[in-house]
Amino acid sequence: MATFNYAKLSKTVANLIEKFGHQVSIERTVVSSYDKSLNKFVFGASATGVMNAVELPVTSEDLQNMDFKTTQEGFKIEDCKILYADVISCTLAPEPEDIMDIGDGDSWRVLSVSKLAPAGDSSKLLYTIGIYRQ
Repeated sequence: MATFNYAKLSKTVANLIEKFGHQVSIERTVVSSYDKSLNKFVFGASATGVMNAVELPVTSEDLQNMDFKTTQEGFKIEDCKILYADVISCTLAPEPEDIMDIGDGDSWRVLSVSKLAPAGDSSKLLYTIGIYRQ
């Protein structure tokens, strides 16, 4: 049986998100160690990247289906969003706890990330990213 080539589909996803979305930036600060004498974490270098994404408001059903723990932590549903980002434009794969700038002047923290990859990592098409306003 022939395998499906996801490259064309991935390009279509990227084109649609570029057309209807916008570029967002992502930043990750790595904790390099814990300094006992200072009694605090010492942060290492930051990694930054960009991606094209389409943002959508979150519904209460989204909060239950994704790894949003906002209801227990007291976040308001209006302070949460879902981003759909294509893999092609992404220069830094998103991870929970990353900070995103979606262009509205606020900082947003990544709560959850899932990827659509029908045939494993080689077929990644789309990231679904749950974020909340800090």
